[in-house]
Amino acid sequence: MARILSISSQVVYGAVGNSAGVFALQRLGHEVWPVPTTLLSHHPGYGAPAGGPLSAEEIFALIRSLDEKGWLGHCDAMASGYLAAPDQAEAVLEAHDRLKRANPQALYLCDPVLGDEETGLYAAPGVADAMPALVARADIATPNLFELALLTGRAPGKATPEEMLRDAAPARLCLTSAPAPTGRIGILIREGERIHAVETLRFEPAPKGTGDLFSALVLGRLLHHGEFVEAAREAAASTAAIVRESVTRERTDLVLAEAQQFIARPDEEARLTSLR
Repeated sequence: MARILSISSQVVYGAVGNSAGVFALQRLGHEVWPVPTTLLSHHPGYGAPAGGPLSAEEIFALIRSLDEKGWLGHCDAMASGYLAAPDQAEAVLEAHDRLKRANPQALYLCDPVLGDEETGLYAAPGVADAMPALVARADIATPNLFELALLTGRAPGKATPEEMLRDAAPARLCLTSAPAPTGRIGILIREGERIHAVETLRFEPAPKGTGDLFSALVLGRLLHHGEFVEAAREAAASTAAIVRESVTRERTDLVLAEAQQFIARPDEEARLTSLR
C-alpha cells in the first residue's frame, strides 16, 4: 500500500478528476488524500454546474496543515490534474516542494489537463502558461497529443509524436491519444531513451474521465511493482475494459463501481511493442 496526495477536480455526480482517480487508486489498495481544485455538481458537459473552484490560498492551507502534522513524510507520491486557475499551479508547486523535503523518494505524476484535439483548449485562461512549470518538476507526465504539442511548442503536423516525446520532460511520459489503426486506441510510453507503444480496442462514445482514470492507474500500478512501462500497459488494459463496460451500459460516465473488478484484473488485451 502507498499513500498518495491527489490534487484535481471533484464532482458530486459522475467520475472525472479525483472522483475517478481516487476510487481507482483505493481499489488497487492505496490510501489517497484528495485535495479538490474545484468542486462541482457535475461535469460541465452536462451543462453549467453548481459549485466552483477553491482558491489557491485554500489549497495552500490544506497542504500546509498536512505538512505541519508531519503526514507528508509518510506520503509516497502525489498527482495533479485539472487546475481551475493559474495561481493554483503555485499551490501544486508548494505541495511538491513540501512533499520532496519530507520524503525525497516520493513520486510526482502530472496530468496536464489543458484540452484535446476535438475541443481545443478548454483550460481556464493562464493555466496553459502555468503548466510547463509543473511538468518540469514531475517524475511522470501523462499528456494527450494536443497537450504535448502545447507543452513542446511543436505542432502535430510539423513533428511526429515520437519527436515530440523526445523533446518533452520528464524522462517518464505517457502520450495518450497517439495515432493508431482504425478501431484502436494508441498510447506511446517513453522511459529515458526508450519508446514503447500500447494499443487497445476503441469503444465509442468514450465517457468523460478516461484520461483521469488512466493517469491514476499508471501511478497506482507503478507504486505496486516499480515497472513504468508495464504499469502503463496494465493501466491501458484496465481503462479499456471499464470504457467498454460503460459503453455497453450506454452510460456517459465511467461505471467504476459496477466494473471495479477490471481495475485490478482487466480482461482487455493491451498490446505492447518496442519502437526503439
